[in-house]
Amino acid sequence: MLRRIAPYFGIIGVCGFTLCFLLNGWLRTDSYDWLHNYVSDLSYFPYGWVQIINFFVIGVGLFVFALGVLREQISTAGSVLLLIIAAFYFLSGPFVTDPMNTPQDEMTLHGMVHGVLGAVVFSLSPIASLVFGLRFRKTEGYKKLSVWSFVACGAMLLAVVFMRVSQTPESRFYPIAGLIQRCALLTFYAWIVSFALTIRKNNQQIVRRQYRH
Repeated sequence: MLRRIAPYFGIIGVCGFTLCFLLNGWLRTDSYDWLHNYVSDLSYFPYGWVQIINFFVIGVGLFVFALGVLREQISTAGSVLLLIIAAFYFLSGPFVTDPMNTPQDEMTLHGMVHGVLGAVVFSLSPIASLVFGLRFRKTEGYKKLSVWSFVACGAMLLAVVFMRVSQTPESRFYPIAGLIQRCALLTFYAWIVSFALTIRKNNQQIVRRQYRH
């Protein structure tokens, strides 16, 4: 049962999260600028509860997906990384972020916790795709996914570096800090969807072979 539904939870989790924050950002009529502001900033603007629930949705979706991946026995280490990422997404909901560039002595406890959670998520995402990419090369049915996993890892690492550079107002990338963050997020979500679809395809082939016998 878990192996059958897990891919759908992964796809719905990341696609639902993406659709929600994109629409929420584009439909804003206040000072929120999706090119500049981070996705998490939607949590403290008006109707912040929408983004908070959105974090819960992706957290649950990725957690069920990670449990399904663990059952596939492709990579225990990679599955654990996905479980951590899922849990930290979920916790990012109640621990609302502080506004961008809040002075350190004015940061709230929940804002600091959110910052740590986000840093871990953005650090582990490329590592997870790298770990799985290495395993995919030796796993039947997943070999074609290995190259995309390495490309996704490199793209996410590059985006994370630019995110770091764009954090200060003096940076030329500061006005598009939100866009850079979204590039990192969407790369990871595209990799998750590809992974989920591959699992679904392989499981369907196993079922067909069983019916033939």
